[in-house]
Amino acid sequence: MSSLLEEAVRGAQEGYRLSWEEGISLFADAALPVLGLLANEARLRHNPENLGTFVVDENLNYTNVCNVLCKFCAFYTLPKTPEAYDLTLEQILERVEALVAEGGTQLLLQGGVNPQYRLRDYLRIFKAVSTQFPTVDIHSLSSAEIEWVAKKEGMTYREVFGAMKEAGYKSMPGAGAEILVDRVRKEISPLRSSRDKWL
Repeated sequence: MSSLLEEAVRGAQEGYRLSWEEGISLFADAALPVLGLLANEARLRHNPENLGTFVVDENLNYTNVCNVLCKFCAFYTLPKTPEAYDLTLEQILERVEALVAEGGTQLLLQGGVNPQYRLRDYLRIFKAVSTQFPTVDIHSLSSAEIEWVAKKEGMTYREVFGAMKEAGYKSMPGAGAEILVDRVRKEISPLRSSRDKWL
């Protein structure tokens, strides 16, 4: 170990602020487990009672059919193509059961903006998951999926979220925020809504 790296490790363990050079040395020369150990020691010094946590979740793509046609997406397909799929409720519940068996507590249910899906379809899924697996938080659907449902049902976003919450929905992930510059959004996903609508 170089003397600069040794000094950086010692400084990190003793809690003094590293110099720019020491930080670069740590980043360039220290093994990832060493960096992780030092970062955890620093975290415990600064936040001894606020332990970090993580969530075991399932990213479940219930359909790959989408009508938004983003240029950067390698996931979607159009309806009625050989690659198109929609998971049945039974298939979704089997995957959630496997998630729970592994100690999972969160379901990230996302797909494309499938024109066949309506609010009732999502409510049916959420109700089944929340009833059969009450320990699983439903953290699901992109803003584009929510927007599609609201438009198709003639409802406000608040009404859609309210109905989904009653069925067991907990939170929405940040999907759809890949680019928050409208000029770029129009270039790469012209059918996606504006930044302001996403916000």
